[in-house]
Amino acid sequence: MLVGKAGIVVTTDADGLRIEHPSWDYAVRASPVIVDVLYRARVPIARQALADKLRSAMRAPDETLGRLVRMDILEEVDDDSEGHGKNLPSPWNYWGHETWHFHARAHRTVFLHDRNDIWLEKAGREEPLPERVAPYSDGDNEVGLGGFRGASALANTFASRRTTRDFADRPLPLALVGELISETFRVREVWDADYFGMVPAKSYPSAGARHEIDTYVVALKVLGIPTGIYYYDDYQDSLANTRLECDATALDACLAHQGMTETSAALLITVCHAERLAWKYRSPRGYLDAYVNVGHAMQNALLYAESLGIGTWPTTAIDTRALSSLLKLDEAEFPTSVLALGYPRDPQEVPPT
Repeated sequence: MLVGKAGIVVTTDADGLRIEHPSWDYAVRASPVIVDVLYRARVPIARQALADKLRSAMRAPDETLGRLVRMDILEEVDDDSEGHGKNLPSPWNYWGHETWHFHARAHRTVFLHDRNDIWLEKAGREEPLPERVAPYSDGDNEVGLGGFRGASALANTFASRRTTRDFADRPLPLALVGELISETFRVREVWDADYFGMVPAKSYPSAGARHEIDTYVVALKVLGIPTGIYYYDDYQDSLANTRLECDATALDACLAHQGMTETSAALLITVCHAERLAWKYRSPRGYLDAYVNVGHAMQNALLYAESLGIGTWPTTAIDTRALSSLLKLDEAEFPTSVLALGYPRDPQEVPPT
């Protein structure tokens, strides 16, 4: 008996049909005949029945079926089997192959093929107005809030924070980088959540206190530690040298050639360890929590960096596959954002060292 591999996704594009699966890092081009085989094998079916259906379309149907088994597209199951043989890899065994397919299509799409693409892509499209008209605005029933603006240190931090895309060619001291990382990402306490085990608390909220966001630090010009890629251990509050190759050119390619590796002193890379999140939130909506959570974390990092006088440049323009390969992530992990750090180039904004 043969059955299609659980989680197989068949898509079509300008080049024809292709078969994809969460456990593969590739796609297989297929003919309509092979897709028909997968349709018939959506439930266990006798090998001979499939071979008979293929016989009119190809010369060696048995050989074709054998090749599909070797390619992990079809699976052999017992005669009394009621379904597929193997489960999807985590976290997609919880979130489903539809969620994986959305994830794969989004993350495999090249952000920019060329530096000019962003301008060419916008050409001919009417730009939405930045100002919006409130749908309930009528003037007589509005309460102005201009008199309630804050003067606290946090309000001033909000007012002064700006994205920095031009860094001074100066290193950052480990004292500043370390404080930023520790205050943003360290585990501050752990408590017993009964059924859900021991859960950590950090400076930012996380769905179910799962804290699936891990942090890697790329030290390009940080005084006090060698150039390299470090993993931040949020329980031990320490940086572990991964010994991975720190290639600025390769990193720049992973970040859509934006140039942030040329003058920045360090990069913070957030990585979602999805299994932690999917273990508790098994609905596909749990996938969305990963991006909400990383937004919480990065906003804290941006504001804390501003308080330290560090310029920041956040981006989600990531070649996910390339960066995952560079960091040697496993199949349950994927990068979600990058934050470049450095002193702003404008001398009036550069804090004293």
